[in-house]
Amino acid sequence: MLEVAPDTVLAAAQAGQRHGATVLLNLSPYAEVDPALVQATDVLLVNVHEASQFLAGSRCPMPRRPSRPGLR
Repeated sequence: MLEVAPDTVLAAAQAGQRHGATVLLNLSPYAEVDPALVQATDVLLVNVHEASQFLAGSRCPMPRRPSRPGLR
């Protein structure tokens, strides 16, 4: 479970995305999240264990590749 209400996190991430901010999602501890939140995320911060949970059990698409210059 996220520390902040999921709807609030999604709204903040989407607002950041609209305004050109780099959106970082710290998914620790791991929790399943709305695919729209993953789409609005530039950087997904997880450890190896959380990454395996995310990739194994998630129906979420992979985060989009940053399109802004200077991000890799």
